[in-house]
Amino acid sequence: MLEMNLCTRVRLQGVTLAGAPFWQIHPTLCTDVTIEEITTSDSGPNSDACDPESCDRVVIRRCTLASGDDDIALKSGRDEDGRRLSVPCRNVVIVGCQAEGRYGFLNCGSEQTGGIENVYAFANRSFGAGVGHVLWVKSNPRRGGWTRNVNLSGFSGHIRFAVVALTMGYAGQSGSSRPVFENIHLDRLTVDGAQAVLDVEGLPASRIRDLAISDSTFTDVLGSDRVRYADVALRDVAINGQPMR
Repeated sequence: MLEMNLCTRVRLQGVTLAGAPFWQIHPTLCTDVTIEEITTSDSGPNSDACDPESCDRVVIRRCTLASGDDDIALKSGRDEDGRRLSVPCRNVVIVGCQAEGRYGFLNCGSEQTGGIENVYAFANRSFGAGVGHVLWVKSNPRRGGWTRNVNLSGFSGHIRFAVVALTMGYAGQSGSSRPVFENIHLDRLTVDGAQAVLDVEGLPASRIRDLAISDSTFTDVLGSDRVRYADVALRDVAINGQPMR
């Protein structure tokens, strides 16, 4: 619905969007982007709320984000086109937002071929029916790329699927470009209703490195975690009233 391409000093403020047939806000190859006090709506499948792609220095704050898919999805190009441009999405701050949507509050990928790094999300929450995941990082050996240095702190609300989902086998696509996920830290989460806390799967040749959750409480969790090919550290985490190890 709104796409800015190759722009500098972009500011969107106080706008309400409705009826988007696809992604609602999509700044691409932009620098110094501020998205503030925006309201989006669920207008069906693929109606991502806000998808910065290959942007540098992005601030998303005090927004009410509803979608029929992902709420915030950071991207950096897809497959060979992403490798040709090789422009990361980096230096992103997300603060004071509330979200409702089918899948993730904060998503990295699956179009992460050019890389995603230095992401900071603070004091956000879900509302209404909640979101599918707090964080969903997704790629595969066809997409490749990396997601690294992601810090998410102070999220609260209702989650329907796994709180944290990381997959290197997204959509079952194969190739020779192994993705990298590393240095992903979450703390001070207060979440209820999830199917699991962790649904995490790296590859035998590309383990997920340095995934950490600390100082968090998860209640009414319905199922068990799934962790494969990943290095996970937990500190001061409770699930349904029991310490999580």
